[in-house]
Amino acid sequence: MLTFRIAITAAVMTFVTALTACLIFSQFATSHAAARAAASAAMDGASASTLRSLEAEVSELSTLVRVMSSNPSLADSEDRSENDDAIVLLKAALDELPQAESLYVGYDNGCWRQVRRLESTFSPRPCAQN
Repeated sequence: MLTFRIAITAAVMTFVTALTACLIFSQFATSHAAARAAASAAMDGASASTLRSLEAEVSELSTLVRVMSSNPSLADSEDRSENDDAIVLLKAALDELPQAESLYVGYDNGCWRQVRRLESTFSPRPCAQN
């Protein structure tokens, strides 16, 4: 049979064990919520930074397209050499845009001209018929 002393000791130990379990659970939940909030804040910051970077690049490319679309040297000509004004202009534009690998212009008759970046050089492609 249990004595009063053993019963009180068991009750106190049960109470302390229950409090310890509650403390461990609350610390785990708090640390998990804090980690989730920190990760969310980091991802929000990275997303905002990436969005600003992409918006800047798209803006730069759209400005280049608007400027180049008003340039008469990009009009289709009979000159199909690497020294064509359109190729020279596309090379200069590609120099200004290090993030672009190539630029091309298409014409109403189905021809197109392209300048591609190959390592640190350019590879102009004369007018090709589709």
